[in-house]
Amino acid sequence: MPALFFGAREVDYWQAMGILLLSKILFGGFRGGCHGRWKERRQHWESMTPEEREELKGHFKSRWGNWCSSNKGEDKAASKPVSSAE
Repeated sequence: MPALFFGAREVDYWQAMGILLLSKILFGGFRGGCHGRWKERRQHWESMTPEEREELKGHFKSRWGNWCSSNKGEDKAASKPVSSAE
């Protein structure tokens, strides 16, 4: 890195370990936590009725909008006003 970027210092072993630890904490590199709960959540989703699933989807949609839906183009096309000139 010092050869590529003027003014950059070399990082020793312990500093590199600290950077690695910090990046694992920030970007979720450790197993456990919520990663182990995906199986439980999937089982819960599969045990829900279609009505319960739609209710939950509606809750998420009202909370976060359509940014995560896979049919964004269809939603935008459906919400466009239709002109009377056509």
